[in-house]
Amino acid sequence: MSESEKPGVVFDQITFLANFSGMEDLAMETIRSFIFTLPALLAAIDQAIHSGKARDLELSAHTLKGAVSNFYAEGSRRLAWQLEKIGHEGRTNGAETTFSELKIELDRLSAALTGLVSSAGVA
Repeated sequence: MSESEKPGVVFDQITFLANFSGMEDLAMETIRSFIFTLPALLAAIDQAIHSGKARDLELSAHTLKGAVSNFYAEGSRRLAWQLEKIGHEGRTNGAETTFSELKIELDRLSAALTGLVSSAGVA
């Protein structure tokens, strides 16, 4: 079981930071970039669900899945994958519940990432 698959763990901070080999500024910029683009990613998923565009749901969820995978955020990755799968099946019905769960998990991830940036003290 990876660190992010343990109950209560939002993302695997150790593995995420290890990938930057001491380049803390780059790690923090990666976090800031994700937090900045997250609202647009969520809006695209929401729009796809409400307009019934399964292919758009699949693509938007796939993009988000890739973004959260950078942080080894297994809960968020799994939920984004579920939305991607729903879209791949050519439907959007049933996506609302998963999307609601994903938003909760992403709120937790964003808070954890923001806390990491704050504690790093990198501007």
